[in-house]
Amino acid sequence: MAILLKMGSGIHEGYKNYNAVSNVLKYVLRIRKNEDRQNELLAFGGKGVITCYGGKEIINEFLYVQDIYRIDARKGRRMHHEVLSLNNAEFAKLGNDLNVLRMVVEEFCDIYYSQGFQVVYAIHWDREKRLHIHFAINAVNYINGKKFHTSMNETKLREHYFNRIMEKYQNTCMGGVQCI
Repeated sequence: MAILLKMGSGIHEGYKNYNAVSNVLKYVLRIRKNEDRQNELLAFGGKGVITCYGGKEIINEFLYVQDIYRIDARKGRRMHHEVLSLNNAEFAKLGNDLNVLRMVVEEFCDIYYSQGFQVVYAIHWDREKRLHIHFAINAVNYINGKKFHTSMNETKLREHYFNRIMEKYQNTCMGGVQCI
């Protein structure tokens, strides 16, 4: 079962400063200055953003929504960051197919986007953390300017939805043969 973790505690408490959008997205997309972990990024995409122009444009799109709704005057959190961890067995049930995993993740992103929030995902793999997916969510709703609020129960509910979506795709992947 995949596990969804809400980030933003400790030194990143709340992602409230102006640089939070840039910092989170550059980290997730592995485009920080002097980045030494680009090879961990397997794929990225999003909903409510144009991803083909790259990370800097995605950052500008998030900031544009925040500027329209005057987040500077309202203060508070600018970003939400969640990480979904999968184990090797779960990925194997998807036929070890990155394209199938992308379809699962794109469908999961609809949960945020259907509520009016821009979301960017990045699929990473490294030896220590294995396969995991970052979700960077704009804290400001692009439709009405309201802020994204989430509780631990809501995070667990999203985790449940992700696992249900993944099960749906796993049922189409029998024994590691070609999926879908």
